Parts: sequence; C-alpha cells; structure tokens
Amino acid sequence: MLLKLSERKRRWLGFISVVSAIALIFTDQSILPVAIPTIQRDFQTTSFQTQWMINAYFLSMSIFILASGTITDIIGRRRIFLLGLSTFLFASLFCAIAMNSIWLISFRVVQGIGGAMMIPSSYAILLDLFPADKRGFAVGLNTAVGSFFLVAAPYIGGVFTQYLSWRWVFWINIPICFVGQIFAILAIEKPEIEKEKFDFKGFFLFALFMLCFILAFMQAKEWGWISPGIILLFIFAIIFFIFFVTIVKKNTKNPFLDFSLFKSKGYKIVSMIIILIVLAFSITIFWPIYYQYLLSFSPTKAGIASLIGAAPVMIMAPVAGNLMDRFSPKLPIIIGLFLLLFAFIWFTIFFKTGSLMLLMPGLLMLGAGASFAFTPAFAYGITSVPNKIRGMATGVLGTFRNGGLAIGIAVFGSVILNVEHLFFSHDLEKSVSTSKLTPAMFDGLLAKAPEALDALNKLPKNVQEIVKNGYFTSSMSAFLIANIIAGSIIFLLIIYVLISFKTKKKKRAN
Repeated sequence: MLLKLSERKRRWLGFISVVSAIALIFTDQSILPVAIPTIQRDFQTTSFQTQWMINAYFLSMSIFILASGTITDIIGRRRIFLLGLSTFLFASLFCAIAMNSIWLISFRVVQGIGGAMMIPSSYAILLDLFPADKRGFAVGLNTAVGSFFLVAAPYIGGVFTQYLSWRWVFWINIPICFVGQIFAILAIEKPEIEKEKFDFKGFFLFALFMLCFILAFMQAKEWGWISPGIILLFIFAIIFFIFFVTIVKKNTKNPFLDFSLFKSKGYKIVSMIIILIVLAFSITIFWPIYYQYLLSFSPTKAGIASLIGAAPVMIMAPVAGNLMDRFSPKLPIIIGLFLLLFAFIWFTIFFKTGSLMLLMPGLLMLGAGASFAFTPAFAYGITSVPNKIRGMATGVLGTFRNGGLAIGIAVFGSVILNVEHLFFSHDLEKSVSTSKLTPAMFDGLLAKAPEALDALNKLPKNVQEIVKNGYFTSSMSAFLIANIIAGSIIFLLIIYVLISFKTKKKKRAN
C-alpha cells in the first residue's frame, strides 16, 4: 500500500528503489572476477569452469530479459520489479552457500533471471517517475550510480575475498534487495492490469535461438570452432531464429518482439552502438583476473585498480545525460567513444609495466568514456519509442547488452586461451627438454591449479623455469592481443557512428 507522499518524495524513494536494483545487477557483473582465482583454488576447478561462473549470469539474463520487458508491459512494472528482487535475493543466498562449482553456476543462472526481470521494469519505472525534460538527467544519474557499483565492485570483492571470504560477494546482495523491496512497496504505484496476452511460442523459440547461439560461442574454445557440436549449435540457432521471426510476424496482436521498433533509424543506430560497446567492454571483465595472474596484484589491489575507473563515472554520466537533454545524443556518444579508444590504447601500451600509476589515465578514461557513450545511447533508445512498448524496447536493448557481454566474454576467453596455447606451444618446441610437453598439462598454472602445479613439480628445476617463463610470456601476449581487438572494435564503431549520424542529418535536411 502506498504512503501518502508528496510527488517529490515519492519520486526519490522510487528512484532509490530503482538504484538498488541497478546496483545489484551491475555489482554482480563485475564483483565475481576478482574472486575467481580464490574460488578456483577452493573448488579446484578449471579455467573453463570459472568462466562459466561469470558467463552463466549473462547467458540467462540474455535469454529472459526480452521476455521480462514484454511481461512488464502486460502485468505492470511494479509486480515484475518486485518479483525480480525476490528472485535475486533467493539466488544470492544459495550462491553464498555454494559447495561446488556446479552449484554456484546453477544459481548464477537464477541470478541472471532475477536481473532480467529488474532491468526493463526499473527503466520503465524511472521514466514514469521523472518528467520528459529531466529523463536524460535521471537516466544519467541512475547509470552513474550503477556504473559506480560496476567499477567499485571488484574492489569490494577484493576486500571481501582477501579479508573475509569470497562468499561475501553474494551475502552483500541480501540487504540491498530488502532496501529495494521496501522502497518499491512504499513509493511505486500499482499498475492497471492489461488484457494483452504473452506470446509463449515466440518466447520459447527466442530462448532456444539465444541458448544455441550464445552456447556455441561459450563452448567453442572447449570443443573447437569447427567441431560437429559447435556447427550443429549454430545451425539450430539459425533454424530457431527463422521460426521465431515467422511466428512473431504472424502474431500481429501480441507479438513477443515488435519489429516496428527497428523502423526508427535512431533505435537501430543505438542498438548497434550498445552491441559493439559491450562486445569490446567485455574484455574488462578479465582485467581483475589478469591483474592478479600477470602483475601479482593482491585481490584488494586488483580491486583498487578497477575502483580508479569509478572516479569519473559519478560525474560524467549525469553530465552526458544533460548534454543529451540540451543538445542531442550524438555529441556525448562520440566523445565517449574517443575516450574509450584512448583508454584501450593506453592500457595496452602500459600494462606490461605493472605500474598502477601508469595505468591510471587509461582506467579513468575508460570510466568516463563508458558513461558518455552508453548513458545517452540507452536513454535515447528508450525514449525514441512510444510509452506503451518501452518495456519491450528496454528488453531488446538489454538483450543486446547482456548478449553482447556473454558473447564477448566467450570470444575473448577463447582468443586468450587459443593465442596463449599457440604461443606457449611454440615456446615449448624451442627446447629439447620441453618439446614433448603440451600447454594443456599446465592449464591454470597462473591460478596455481593443483593439477598444473603437480605437472610442473615433476619436472627438473631448470625445465620448470622454462615452462613458467613461457607460460607467463604467452599469457601476457594473448591478453594484450585481446585488448587490441577490443580497441579495434571501438575504432570501427566510431566510424559507423560518424557515418550514421551524418546520413541521418542529411535525410532530415532533405
């Protein structure tokens, strides 16, 4: 039951509730990687399994976020928002008490479902709370807080992992869930029940398409890109997508996905911007891990390195929103993309130094660039469609965002692993004493995996040094190549945005 609050108080209590949800979603995207080396030692898992711990969250969110957006438009924002918070709380509890990697991965999937419920409903609630001339600022401020948690989470996770336990990265979610639920009940209005129906056939086919498509990328490095299993997954993904499009287009009354969204030139541009930004940005998920592996940072220091990027986020996201309100989304988006390009170039050049001070300019520009590019793009995409389908529009952009992250993590993980094995194999072949060894024998050596250490300790001392140096050098090269690829994606996106906005301006002039 709503309290009798002034419009201003209701607005800000609702805003706090939305921010709580966004904080949860963003925190659990980046808090786990810094704890991965510790979890890997505790559960004695492979590097491939630890990547599933990260990516299971994005996979389930990618599959369910569009359905949640559609349901948001049907049953109301408040109901789906509260259900998402409850689901996230339940999943976080079971992640915190996980006894093995399968347990943890399974409830990371449930976490993703809870997050998928909250994203479309939270943005729709936010746009309802603020007037049209304040929406850019509101979305910017909301993104600033969310981005702060995204960047600060590795530091928080590092402190928990080093001084308490990695399990606290999940325990911390529970009080935040309660805060979000209480303020949502107090301040967010109950919606009217719509008579529209949910397109279950469309959802089922879309879920199968997304599952096969993303799973193919995630399993490719384990099975091989041209293995029968991967080829079949891609074939099934194409088949399910064709059936999905056919079914959805026939359902003109209540389609699972309204393709009229993409008739808007602006919405199409924003969709491409979000996909490519998050695809490139997914490499940063690996940064806290490789701070520890390659630079010998402690979990806390690795978290501090990520926290540095939080400094400009709180300032730049609202500034980007204001620029959008006053001018257009073009200006902050282009500024943000150039800042991101600078960040990746700087990071790639100075990572080998191992100096946190030298990495700082790149880290600061990363946070500023992400705020400038992402905030106005997302806000512009949502506000460019009619109010009645904003839940769906948000769900589509959320699908692109989380699907891009899931694919990006899988692709960059595959690039790092394959390039690392290629270079390491070449190094092993150089010496007679190591020519019969294979990279697979030492998988997880940097994380001090028991099997890798056991294989290393069986070798003579001089051979151990050759193997350790070769593995380290190969890992460093593979990691830097992956970051160069990420920077190249941003460079191509800059060209696309400049051409697209220029073309759009010419059409308006005509």
